[in-house]
Amino acid sequence: MNKLTKQICEVALVLALLLFLSASARAQDQPSEAGQISNTLRSAAYPEAIFASIMPDWDRGYVIHYEFEINYSPDTPTVVMYDASGKRIREGRIWPVGAGSVRITRTAATREGAILAGGNAIMQDGSSQGYIVKTDLAGNTAQSLLTGSFKPGQICEASDGTVWSLGRNLSPNDGQQHNTDVLRHYSFEKGLLHSFLPETRWQHRSPRKSCGLCHSAAMFDAGRTKFPCT
Repeated sequence: MNKLTKQICEVALVLALLLFLSASARAQDQPSEAGQISNTLRSAAYPEAIFASIMPDWDRGYVIHYEFEINYSPDTPTVVMYDASGKRIREGRIWPVGAGSVRITRTAATREGAILAGGNAIMQDGSSQGYIVKTDLAGNTAQSLLTGSFKPGQICEASDGTVWSLGRNLSPNDGQQHNTDVLRHYSFEKGLLHSFLPETRWQHRSPRKSCGLCHSAAMFDAGRTKFPCT
């Protein structure tokens, strides 16, 4: 191969390399049709869910945010309810009768769209009591009941207006025998109606079965004493 031919080959190789690099750059600049994310269809601002990693509750198509700090005033809104479009529709003032301070541990929605809340309260006499509260549509506490040493962890309203709760019993160490059932059925008018699943028995069950158990229980007739999920 003479010198001229060698130079021609080198120039052709350089041109081919430049064309290849140019084509690759253009391909990267053009967005690929595959794997593209569509434009946002719907958005809603919800800063409370981001702050301090607070996870809201979701029930009956509502998102419900509650303050986790202890509240000392019955006039302070501590629960905010949003509809499915992200619109803020209701504030709740959670205050069981006789309370001195209140902490919320769980919220839910009633069939009418009011707020259901459960947690722990320090009463005016200094005792510690679990509670369940139901608001009206204006967000004011309309009904409340005390659950004693039982602390609600999950709550839901049944079709007859009664409330099912999955929680735990923090019984005092007084040598007495206490009810340790973790699933309980309450009426605002009559108090505790039924209880199921002793805590010692529940500890040996799979944690996965707790998901949705409260809502499943609410589907059964309040008069039945046999709980079919045991």
